[in-house]
Amino acid sequence: MAIIRGRIQATENFTILPNHWLRDPNLSLKAIGLLAQVLSHSEGWSMSINSLAKTNNVGKDAIRTAIKELEDAGYLQRQQPRNGQTNRFEESVWVT
Repeated sequence: MAIIRGRIQATENFTILPNHWLRDPNLSLKAIGLLAQVLSHSEGWSMSINSLAKTNNVGKDAIRTAIKELEDAGYLQRQQPRNGQTNRFEESVWVT
């Protein structure tokens, strides 16, 4: 089946992803879609497993498995910093 692309005006509000990320045979379509969605937001955007599940109308377990897949493949790293004064956990940081 041939692909015919329509014209897309990509002057603003678009996302650039490396093709090898989108075509990685080690990733499921679910994980690729989540990666694309996460990268479509600006740096510093706040998200959670709950908000991603609600936005995508799926269960939290579906988001968790996609996140684990991305972590295992090296596309995503979650960090849990601690507050220097109180030693309490701060908001998680997701690094792509």
